[in-house]
Formats: sequence, C-alpha cells, structure tokens
Amino acid sequence: MKSIKLILSITITTLLLTACNKETVEKDGEKCGNNECTFSSPIPSFGNVLTQSKQDEYHGIWKAILMDKSNMSASYFDTHIIDHKISSSEWNAGTSFEINYIMRIDWMTINCSDKFLVKMNSSYEAYGYMNIPRDVYFDQPRIESNIDAKVNSEISSYNLLEQLKYSNCSDLKTAIKDSSGYDVAKPANATYYVPGKIPREDGDPYVLIKGTVNQQENKCLNGQINLNTGECNVWEDACGVN
Repeated sequence: MKSIKLILSITITTLLLTACNKETVEKDGEKCGNNECTFSSPIPSFGNVLTQSKQDEYHGIWKAILMDKSNMSASYFDTHIIDHKISSSEWNAGTSFEINYIMRIDWMTINCSDKFLVKMNSSYEAYGYMNIPRDVYFDQPRIESNIDAKVNSEISSYNLLEQLKYSNCSDLKTAIKDSSGYDVAKPANATYYVPGKIPREDGDPYVLIKGTVNQQENKCLNGQINLNTGECNVWEDACGVN
C-alpha cells in the first residue's frame, strides 16, 4: 500500500511539474516562481457616485475618444483592452470619471488608467477664464475640449503595436543587461507613463529598470527600455535616503 501511495505521489508531482514547465515555456517565467515579467496587478476600483446610466454613458464617451486619439479600430480595442473597472468621485472641482484597465500587447499585460471631469462645480474658481459650464454634466465635445486644455482631464494615446521588440521575458532581460552593461539590471514594471522622461508618455510601452549595484555604498540603478524600439536608458542612483 505504501509503495502504491509513493508511486501516486511521484506521478502527481511529475504531472504538476510538467504542467508548470509547459506554462513556463509558453509564458516564459510568468509562473513557477519567476514572476519578473508578470507586471499587471489587480485593477483598482474606488467606488462610484454616478448612476449606472451615467457610468455607461461616460464609458462610451471614453471609448470613442480613446479610439479616435489612437486611430484604433473596434477590433484592436476588443483584442487588446482585456479588462476594466470604472470609478467616479466628487471633489472640490466637481465630479470625475476614472477607468482603470489592462492593455495586452503580445505576451505582456500593462495596467493603464484614464480620468476626466464630467461636471465642474460653480464654486471651483480655477479655469474661470474658460467658458466651461458649471453644475451640469458634460457632453463629449466638452470633455474633448477639457482634455485638449488639460482641465483635470486626460485620456491616453497609444501606438498600435501587435508585437513587442522582444519575443519573451528572457529576451527582454538579456537585452536589459546587454544594453545597460549591468548584470544586476532587471525589469521592474511595465508602463506607458515613464516618470522623469519628457514627454512622460509617447504611446510606446516601456519597462522600468531597477537594480542594486552596491547596497553598502547606496548605489542602485534606475532606467527604462522601450518595448517598441529597444532604446534603453539606465543610470546609477541612490538606493534610498540615508
């Protein structure tokens, strides 16, 4: 009986390892303990003050503007924006609509977010020089005008990629090390928004780069690599404030 149990245990373990190895080959490190290229996280939601009808209306407006700004087809939208959550909130300026979503490009998923005002309070003194209606819900032309003027409103614009510069996570990590010249340089996060870069967004996806050169000397790495062009920028920086 013990030998039968041992054989069953070995068989099950072998099957689990085989399945895991298959996923590792298919997703290149996204499973089986190597998650360096699993960048997307659960989509946040912060509650809603809008009715369901208004949420649906502004979701449709967001989708229309997003597709227009990126010259995106409905097919591309459906294929690449794979999940989303809607939030809305009231603050001193008025009411804002926010959508957090996941963009899938090739083998990588990236958390994204857009937000825009849907109503401005009459008590809000900013932008008084603009002819913005107050205490009423905005239509699409007004939202587009606010986005153009950066009136607490922004919707992303994307370069419509089907494939990344690198065919898998392993190729990406090799490129980071080769381009940076640091063996300790590693992928940290996938994003369209790159802090410190001008412009912060250019429509291409990036992976931020981190690494520790010498912890005792407070030397670490920061940088980013463009997943479309392969352009890489890495520099030494302090690990933290001593």
